[in-house]
Amino acid sequence: MAWARERNQEPGQARDEVRRWRESLRQAREESTGRPDRDLRWIVGWNGLALSALARAYAATGEARWREAAQRTRNFLEASRTPGNAGLTRFVPAGAGGKAAGEPGLDRPAALEDYAFWVAGLLDCGEAFADPAFREAAARFQEACRRAFPAGEEGAQ
Repeated sequence: MAWARERNQEPGQARDEVRRWRESLRQAREESTGRPDRDLRWIVGWNGLALSALARAYAATGEARWREAAQRTRNFLEASRTPGNAGLTRFVPAGAGGKAAGEPGLDRPAALEDYAFWVAGLLDCGEAFADPAFREAAARFQEACRRAFPAGEEGAQ
């Protein structure tokens, strides 16, 4: 740690000093402004990108934690969907069980990119894990995408 050498400190001493500074800054920020607002919605398409990354991590390492994380992500999103709605919404709440009544924008229909990234993530997982459940889910969402964005002048091709 170059910074510690410049100050003639051992690395452990420098880390302790930085921790104290961070804590002091955190306390000052909370006293002056409080905690910042957070948007607790998850964008579905971005979770599809995460599924693809988790599938690639599993394929590269064989570590079960990547497969388990992908399964949790898929289960969370599917549990968050409105019952009876075969399609996707743009956002899901990032709360326990995926339910946050009154959260603005949760009923906004998914964009084409949400379907594209989600389906691609499911397909990547199905291939990496050799799990037909992911491929079956991908097929269901692909069909929902076709219904949401029919082919034509302004629809998906």
